[in-house]
Amino acid sequence: MKDTLWKPFPGGIYPQGGMMEPLPNSAETLLAAAITALGGEGFAPALYAWLVRSFEIDNTTIVAYFQTRRPQILYTQARVAEVHDHIETEYVSGAYLLDPFHELHVRRVPEGLYRLRDFAPDQFHRNEYYASYYRRTTLIDEMAYVAYPAEGVSVHVCLGRDASSGRLFSPREVEV
Repeated sequence: MKDTLWKPFPGGIYPQGGMMEPLPNSAETLLAAAITALGGEGFAPALYAWLVRSFEIDNTTIVAYFQTRRPQILYTQARVAEVHDHIETEYVSGAYLLDPFHELHVRRVPEGLYRLRDFAPDQFHRNEYYASYYRRTTLIDEMAYVAYPAEGVSVHVCLGRDASSGRLFSPREVEV
């Protein structure tokens, strides 16, 4: 995580225990805003604000997978449009069936963080999914937190690095 920004209380007097007040855009304040927004329209943007403040990411995609129907894209945000250009027209229309992240849903893996390069099939960069869809997203590294909010549903909060930064996630970033 990035360093937290703190400011002293007015007059330099700290409350008992030496606690300080977080700045308005600190990671703590943004996480509190996301938690407060749970269940509402503003949750995904608030979650993204916290994610981008806390981690060096280029893009975020939140997708819900279901047992009996196509996935639903709940939220997207990226520095470059190419990342999500074809998500509604091609990914949701069928490319998702070849996505290794969708396979996590099918296998009902335990909740947690999964990095694509750790579970993608061998020769991922040579398979049909990569050639027909993934390459055009400009994604170069991706990980997702998988959760199961209801029976038969998984939600993946995908964090990506793409051509805009040209960087992979470091082992330390994945461990956080």
